[in-house]
Amino acid sequence: MKLSGYDNTPVRTVTVDGRAFEGLAEWYPSDYGLHVFDREEESIRLGDWHLFETDIREIERIDRERLCGFYGAESVQEEIRALYRRLRRAWCAETCAPRMRKDWSPENPTLGQCSITSFLVQDLLGGKVYGVPLKEGGYHCYNVVGEYCFDLTSEQFGDEELNYDGNPEQSRERHFADGDKLARYELLKKRFAAT
Repeated sequence: MKLSGYDNTPVRTVTVDGRAFEGLAEWYPSDYGLHVFDREEESIRLGDWHLFETDIREIERIDRERLCGFYGAESVQEEIRALYRRLRRAWCAETCAPRMRKDWSPENPTLGQCSITSFLVQDLLGGKVYGVPLKEGGYHCYNVVGEYCFDLTSEQFGDEELNYDGNPEQSRERHFADGDKLARYELLKKRFAAT
């Protein structure tokens, strides 16, 4: 299979060991593979994952609208990407944290949605909610479910890279002691159920 034809193309790949990845493919020629990885073959990069031609069992183009830009999107199960797409229709200014509401827009729908989203995901998929400590105080919440670490609201940070290692677990009791946050969580649940 020639991978060069997939450069800058949204793709879904299945590896020879059965793992599935989705993302915007960035193509690398075989000489790059030889010099960097000691493997003389074409490869593509999907987010944090570098896949060589012999690693890939299947590759297909997908609709650009299907792409997800959140942290961990390339390697999570399709169920989680589908959950994200539904949440994009559920997030709104009223579910955004009040201090950020003036900056919320449909073009930046994840702004101010982290904790209520992470706890809703925990309701649906289990796992744990962790928090990245923020410079201005508080935590930015994300999920770890099984082997997957993902942050459905990471896009609000743009190009800023967050550290997802060694962060403290978050409790809904502490977060939902804030009555406004609990009300926003209930509204998000209701809007999500209607999508």
